[in-house]
Amino acid sequence: MKKTLMLASVIATLSSATDFQQYEISLLGGVVFPDQDTHLETQHTIVGELQFNDFEGYFIPELQLLQTMETDFADYPGDEPAPPNPYNGSTFISRIGLNALHEVDIGTPWWIPFYKFGAGYETLNDYHYFNNRDSLYLSAGGGLKYYTTTRFAVKTELVFMQKMNESRFDQNYGLFIGFSYTIGAMEHKSISAKRIKEHEESIQRQKGEAFESLLKQQH
Repeated sequence: MKKTLMLASVIATLSSATDFQQYEISLLGGVVFPDQDTHLETQHTIVGELQFNDFEGYFIPELQLLQTMETDFADYPGDEPAPPNPYNGSTFISRIGLNALHEVDIGTPWWIPFYKFGAGYETLNDYHYFNNRDSLYLSAGGGLKYYTTTRFAVKTELVFMQKMNESRFDQNYGLFIGFSYTIGAMEHKSISAKRIKEHEESIQRQKGEAFESLLKQQH
């Protein structure tokens, strides 16, 4: 929860100082399907993302925060039951990661596919049963954004996370949906901003040409 408040504070600070910069913030919700070896049930998760569109390069840096709701430890056939505890065998899981993201230009201002990869750190806030521990993870994924305005987009995302756990590697999959919002300058930077700007300029040119044609006809 403290990490969520920290991210909100960072976003608020950036919003007040973005005359010549461009950032994209995303808020998503969904589920993480954990590796069976973790003995954890499906994790309902809130995701916050901050994309730095000012970065010059093929990939764009993205800060990602994933916070699960209370998640129970599950028992599988042939396994010993989860040890009892005051939280009835449950825990909260926090993940924070840094990704390199690339938006794919398909020639339209409204649909923007993307893919990314990165690394992060996962912590279990309460209990560490079945050899689960706080540790690093590697991630890769992709998704699609649909822009309804020049700044607002509906966003879907699929993420694979491989966690380096106690004497094993756990493979977790996340599926999320939500929205993104662009703050700051819109002159260039992201592909969506470029394409939308080109689209708007094209419409303005067409309107101007139509108006000039109408004036010529009247004279």
